[in-house]
Amino acid sequence: MDNIRESLGKLQEDPDAQDAWESLKQEVQAEGGDLDSVELLRLLAAARGAHAGRGEWQAVARLLEIETGVASDGPEEAALVVEQARVLDQELLDTTAAEVAYLRVLELSPDEPTATSAVEEIDSKREKWNELVETYAGEAEEAPDDVYRSSMLMRAAEMAIRFGADEASRDQYVDRLEQAAKLDPSNDRAGRMLEIVYRREDNWDEAARVLARMASRSESAEARLKAGVRLARLQRLKRADNAAAAKAYGEILRESADHEEAKSFLIEFYSEEEDWDQLVKVYEKELENVDLSGAERLGDMFQIGMLHWRKRENHDDADPWFERIRKLEPGHEGMLNFYREYCEKTGDEGRLLNVLQAAQKAVDSDEQKQALAQEVADLAERQKDAQKAIEQYKGMLRQDPDNDEARDSLKRLYRQTEGYNALVELLRQQLERIPSEEKEARVVVLREVADVYRQFIKSDTALVSVLNQIVQLDENDIDTTRQLVGLYEQLGRWRDLLTHQQRLAGLVEDTGAKVELYRSVARR
Repeated sequence: MDNIRESLGKLQEDPDAQDAWESLKQEVQAEGGDLDSVELLRLLAAARGAHAGRGEWQAVARLLEIETGVASDGPEEAALVVEQARVLDQELLDTTAAEVAYLRVLELSPDEPTATSAVEEIDSKREKWNELVETYAGEAEEAPDDVYRSSMLMRAAEMAIRFGADEASRDQYVDRLEQAAKLDPSNDRAGRMLEIVYRREDNWDEAARVLARMASRSESAEARLKAGVRLARLQRLKRADNAAAAKAYGEILRESADHEEAKSFLIEFYSEEEDWDQLVKVYEKELENVDLSGAERLGDMFQIGMLHWRKRENHDDADPWFERIRKLEPGHEGMLNFYREYCEKTGDEGRLLNVLQAAQKAVDSDEQKQALAQEVADLAERQKDAQKAIEQYKGMLRQDPDNDEARDSLKRLYRQTEGYNALVELLRQQLERIPSEEKEARVVVLREVADVYRQFIKSDTALVSVLNQIVQLDENDIDTTRQLVGLYEQLGRWRDLLTHQQRLAGLVEDTGAKVELYRSVARR
């Protein structure tokens, strides 16, 4: 089963792959296969439909031959042989093989009307094909317009191809078909006949020329698309001209923006060639008429944005795609990286700030939120927006009260903005988080608080309270005790002054200083 599918897959890529045909036939004919006839016929029919959709009629005929073998003596055989005969007759102009198939139909179903009529018509035309050629050629000479003349020339050539290919002048019927195609570009049948002739001769250059004309000038979009696919495959598989194949596939995408084969080939081709301008056009073409408001297209948009940014080094062309991504997923890391670089290049820090703040609200993990908050705060500082930076650092501290970096930044910003009361509150919050047994660490923070009261807030009362907390933690702190003595004297708090003068006298080592302190206490 897998081998059959593999062979069918290879034939979808290259309908002339002889090794795949041989493998397929062997697998189908092998006894004891793991596929029953119903499943096998279903697979073959699906493959045949795909080939027919591209106008690859030789492959269709070969598959039908295999299918008729699988369906031998079954109810499906007659219908399959009828279709085989039709393809040989109408699509490949192989009248001899078609007649054999029609006769097989009559063996299976003697009264089958399509086969009976076809065999009679073939016999009739075979007998007088020369006469028919002359008649059609004469009609062409007298034709009142180009369309009718084109049709008659085509019919004359068809009779020669069907019944007199060995006798008729090859150059003559090819010339008539070429004239027919030029006179009426919409005469697809004339083009198909030329393609058949040139393919039989392995004349790939001429076949490519004919297909190129059909791909560009056929009236129906379906006909142009089928011819375009056959042209692209011919350029790729027969002429080994990938550049020409890329051109053909490019035309296909203009007809059908979501054509998977064309898109896949062009993506691979332009990637290998490092032709980023053309590659990005392929991706953009696919999304040209697509609703881009859904998250399912985010990956496609990111790919296009990255091509503009990293490969084409064109930030301006990448911007609209990353902006679409930003609206769908504000925390998308690739998008954020783009705007970090783009906004730095353009000097538009305000836009980057908006992008980062939107991302900060959208992301889920605390780690991401913290990192973005840090980035927003740094950016706000560069923009001299201290208040916005303060809010970011405060948010970081709320999420992680032990974030020393955020706390230090807040201290700096509060001093910078003269937010001294907020600075004291921040220091007190820090103090609360230090265990009581870590006396040295608590003293360090208290000294910071004391410094704020001393230098900026100018509150002697508050300063006294803080200094007292320090000496409670470090009874031997001479400098702090000396500061308290000075403050108590200044405030006229004599009882406290006496107490701290005596404490200070016990701490100083200089005898004269001790004597002077005790004398002051005694006098007071």
